[in-house]
Amino acid sequence: MVSCSEYVSSGHPDKTADLIASYLLDEYIKHDPKTRFALEVQLKDHVCNLAGEITSIWKPDNSELDYHVREAVKKVGYTPQYALKWPSLATLDSDYLRVNNYIGQQSPNIAQGVDREGWGDQGCFMGMATTNGRTADYGYMPRDRYFSHEIGKRLYKAALNGEAPIGLDIKVLVSITKGLNAEQVIVAAPMLPENEAEAKNFISNIVNDVLSEHGHTYDELLINGTGAYVIHSSVGDAGVVGRKLAVDFYGLNCPIGGGSPYGKDATKADVTLNIAARYFALKELLSNRERETVYCKIACCIGQSKCLVTYSDKNNEVFKQEVQSIVPSEIIHKFGL
Repeated sequence: MVSCSEYVSSGHPDKTADLIASYLLDEYIKHDPKTRFALEVQLKDHVCNLAGEITSIWKPDNSELDYHVREAVKKVGYTPQYALKWPSLATLDSDYLRVNNYIGQQSPNIAQGVDREGWGDQGCFMGMATTNGRTADYGYMPRDRYFSHEIGKRLYKAALNGEAPIGLDIKVLVSITKGLNAEQVIVAAPMLPENEAEAKNFISNIVNDVLSEHGHTYDELLINGTGAYVIHSSVGDAGVVGRKLAVDFYGLNCPIGGGSPYGKDATKADVTLNIAARYFALKELLSNRERETVYCKIACCIGQSKCLVTYSDKNNEVFKQEVQSIVPSEIIHKFGL
């Protein structure tokens, strides 16, 4: 059976939107650690829309929000200097970004439940851990997920540091079976026509390096399936928070639980219980080495700390179920959220 996972770099507009939301959350928490924060970000061309609910002592005005959004975009790498390397209107430029503010406050009905150590929402959350027969070689994650992310991170780092003639908006898809070969590796990376040969050679070398480090090869490598990829970032595609959850979590190897963790403070179950589900699955996996894969499902109620926790194996057979008190502040402290 073939399993697939994808990596999408911070330069992709969806991930840029995620980073903007997370960057703003960090700024709010610096000013007020008790900030309640749930922010949506939409990015298209050079317009960024902020909408959500925030309750905080810190109340930045529009000019401050504009500044921090632009700083987040610069951190991704979309600076004026980067834009000069590409044709006009081919990529995002932080200096030309316009920010629209539609932020309100958290509902007091939600706040009263969170204030008494309950969760900020109801929902089901999933986590998994697997040995893949190779113990910790892949961080107890599926191999296809490990390879796609490792290849993608190296390519993005090279693009960000100017070490390769490729752009920042990168996607990598790896399909793999139980054998040592990846059936297919697909890479999309912006490149100028005059640099195409050098760019493709660089990408091929990175793919070979990552796979060979673990004794793997690939059967097929496809780079830029349309034949040309110059226009990129939010100029080529719209970006929305939380649209790459399968990418960031487990690929096709595990159902997605909850909503987007990006732009949420740690009282939100979308952040903390997704992390807890992964932690519980890994703990259970390591306590019984006979199991190759463990899935953990957590169901919670808004305003309550009592949760239903269920464990299943690779055949989706439940082997353990318990009602457990999972207190938000304890999980937040444990993982430094």
